[in-house]
Amino acid sequence: MSQCVGWVRWATVSGALLAGHAVVSAAPAIAEDAAGQAPPLAAAASEAADNAEAAAQAQAAYQQALQALEQQQWTQAELLLERVLMFQPEHAEALLQLATLLAQRDRLETAQALIGVLLHDPRTPPAHRRHLQALLDGSYRQAAAALVGAAAAAAPAPAPRTQVLLSVGYTRNPLGTSSATQLTLTLPDGSVTLPLAAQAQGGGMATVALHHQKASGLELYAQAQTSSLAQASTSGRVALGGPLGLKNHSWSLSTQRALDGSSRHSAAVVRALDGGTQLMASLFHDSAFQRTDWLVRAQRSAVVANRWPATAWGEYEHGRGSARGAVRGGMQALMPLAPRWQLQGLVSGQWDTSGYSQLLESNAARRLLTAHIELEYRWPAPQWGGQATVSAYAARRWSNLTLFDWRDHGIRLSWLRQW
Repeated sequence: MSQCVGWVRWATVSGALLAGHAVVSAAPAIAEDAAGQAPPLAAAASEAADNAEAAAQAQAAYQQALQALEQQQWTQAELLLERVLMFQPEHAEALLQLATLLAQRDRLETAQALIGVLLHDPRTPPAHRRHLQALLDGSYRQAAAALVGAAAAAAPAPAPRTQVLLSVGYTRNPLGTSSATQLTLTLPDGSVTLPLAAQAQGGGMATVALHHQKASGLELYAQAQTSSLAQASTSGRVALGGPLGLKNHSWSLSTQRALDGSSRHSAAVVRALDGGTQLMASLFHDSAFQRTDWLVRAQRSAVVANRWPATAWGEYEHGRGSARGAVRGGMQALMPLAPRWQLQGLVSGQWDTSGYSQLLESNAARRLLTAHIELEYRWPAPQWGGQATVSAYAARRWSNLTLFDWRDHGIRLSWLRQW
C-alpha cells in the first residue's frame, strides 16, 4: 500500500483579503478601552486606511496586467490579475479579464467555473454578461479581442504550453505504513491479537513532472518520484490525452506505478458539461490484484464566493468475483489566507462494496476516511524564471479496520516554470 499525496496545480483562480497595516499618524496612539477593543472611530479609520491601501495596490496591479495583455505576456498577465484579486476579490474587470484569458488559453475547467459564478452574480453588468456568454458558447477569440485588443485576438487558442515542476522534501510516512500497534484476527475458535512490529519510516522525497499541451489540444503528462527509503521503488505516471472529435469529449491513456511497486493502466473517455462538471468512464487493469474492470466518475469544480476554488467528486469502481468494488467521494479546496499564503484541504472517503477478509472483523466491508491539509507560501519574485513555493502538510487516514489507519506529515520545496 502506498501513500503519496501531492497536488500539482497548473492554474487556480485565487483571491484573498489584504491583511494591511493601519496608517499611523503623528498624533499619539489611541489607547484601547476597558473591554480591550479600540474605540469605534479608531477602528473605522483603520479599516478605511486598509481599504484605501488595498484599492491602490489592486489598481496598480490591474494596470500592469493590461500592459502585459497588450504585449501578449500571458503568464505575467495571469499572475498580475490574480494579484488584483488578492487585494480586491470582487474587482469586476479583473474577474472578467481573467475568465477571458483562461478561456483563451484553453484552461476550460477553471474558466467555466469562474464564468458560471459571474453569470449567476446579479451585480455583473449586462455588457460583461454578453462577453461571458460568448466564452461559454465557444467564441473565445472573439471575446478576447473585444477585451484585450487585436494583439490578443491574434494569439492561438488554445496556446501551446509547457510546464516543468521540480520538488524535494521530507515525509514521515511515504509508504503509508499502518499506525496500528497491534492486529486482531477473527478466527473460527476466537479472536487472536498480534503485535505489529512494522513502524513508519521517514525519508526524503524528490519529484519531477512535465506537462506539455499542443495547439491541437493533445496533452502529455509525465511524473517520476523517488524516495530515500531502500524498500521504496521509484514511482511514476505517464498520461496522454486529447480531443476525441466529438464536442466536449476527450480521451486519455495512462499508466502508473506506486512506491510499493503496484501498477495500474487505464483508458478513459471524458465529457465536459456546463458549469465545470465532468463525467468520466474508464477501463483499468490493476496488477496488484491481477484484474481488469471499469470505473465511472463525476466531478464538479467551482469558485466559492468568488475566491475559493473547490472541486467535489464521486466515483464507483466495479468489482466482480473476489475483487472488491468501492464507492468513493471527496472534496478539495484552496483558501487564500493573505498575499502569497494559501491553505489547501482535501477530504475523501471510501466504502468497499464487499468484505475485505474473513480474518479482519469477520469479513467486514472496509471504510476509509482520509484528510489532508497543507499550508503553502509562494515567493513574491520569480526564482530562476519560475515560481518557487514551500509548503508543510499533515495527513491522516481512519478506518474501521485499524490495519489501514496511518498518519503522515512533511515539508516540500517546489519550483514551477511555464513556457
